[in-house]
Amino acid sequence: MNKSFLKTISIVIFSGSMVGPAAAAVISDFSSGAEGFTANGFDLTHFSSGRGTGGYIEVFDSRWGNGVLQLDGATIGSLAPGGSISFDAMVTSSHNSTHRRFGEMTLRGGGFSATLDNIHSVPPNGSWEHFSVDLDAASWGLSEVNFSSLLSNLSSFSMILETKNGLNERVAFDNFAFESGNTSVPVPGAAVLIAPALATLLLRRRRPAMA
Repeated sequence: MNKSFLKTISIVIFSGSMVGPAAAAVISDFSSGAEGFTANGFDLTHFSSGRGTGGYIEVFDSRWGNGVLQLDGATIGSLAPGGSISFDAMVTSSHNSTHRRFGEMTLRGGGFSATLDNIHSVPPNGSWEHFSVDLDAASWGLSEVNFSSLLSNLSSFSMILETKNGLNERVAFDNFAFESGNTSVPVPGAAVLIAPALATLLLRRRRPAMA
């Protein structure tokens, strides 16, 4: 048996050992505008400088009701459970009260809707704070199958950015990351599935020598 044939066998076995796409992420550092984000109940302003290499956006609460930051699901794309959603936020106008629903997120897609409210704190005045939530089905109140369907067919993302009960607060928002879980899984049976074909190839190469 020559070395080139052995190399061919190795490629066949190992190329079938993993299936599925690698993890992906949507990251907005707002270096090129609002990057698809819109605000409902807020006035939204983009700042091209002032933090790191990118910019950031700021919302101003000028109307009664819960101000919501929104992003079209097509901008995010198809994802898988097991990842996370994270962002940085900062209050840029001084106030003392807090809003219990700050950071409440809602995902819609695949005929399903899921809401998560587990941040339970607001960012500080004048300094950035990092927030992160997990993309697991149990936390979002759906079955694994339904949550997978929601993420793979995501139509919208929205998040409440109210930091007080009242008007006139300003909240800065930056470094939004929507990270998919890794759907690549090992397939240990792949070599077993192709074993009969490899055995046939080996026998065909050995028959002339035996004759």
